Amino acid sequence: MAEQMLFNKDGVSVSKERFVWEGQTVAMQGVTSIQNLEEKPKKTGPIVVMVIGAIVALIGLGTISSGVGGVVTLLIGAGLIALGILWLKSLKSEHWVVLRTAGVEQRSLHSKDAGRVNEIVEALNNAIVARG
Repeated sequence: MAEQMLFNKDGVSVSKERFVWEGQTVAMQGVTSIQNLEEKPKKTGPIVVMVIGAIVALIGLGTISSGVGGVVTLLIGAGLIALGILWLKSLKSEHWVVLRTAGVEQRSLHSKDAGRVNEIVEALNNAIVARG
């Protein structure tokens, strides 16, 4: 009897017998539960750049009356603030499919696309139910 696929898209397939992704295969018989884990990115780098930019901009404001150097310093500070903001906006959470077996938790597939990971988690949960 042919294996019935519950999900088969973009190199990921789920059946009640197995979960296959990126050349890896996990037998579903030992999987007890599935979880979607969101790992938020660290924001330290962009915040540090923005703080340095604010300090440089304040120095530029304080020295603006002394000539072109103050204006250039102010522009550099504003540029650093803008760079930090763009960097901060570009950060995306990483979403993981977490498989649990008897006493073991394994992070498997991951993506920045939460919808894709949710779809796979739903298919894996359906596989556990279909397995009985």
